[in-house]
Amino acid sequence: MGTDPILAERLPVLYRTALDAIDELARGGQRGEAARLRSVAARAYGRAWNEGARRALEDVIRRASG
Repeated sequence: MGTDPILAERLPVLYRTALDAIDELARGGQRGEAARLRSVAARAYGRAWNEGARRALEDVIRRASG
């Protein structure tokens, strides 16, 4: 089972967006939540690049952007 080419292009962008949002959260003083979300993002990005990973990263972005 291969990786969807669209996801292969999109996931690195989502991961970078998530990390940027998490950094903003940490700069805003919410370091504990930022660390937790960073862990969720890294775990999602480090596993299979599928729709579940995409949804997880989009959720991290939403939660970090509040």
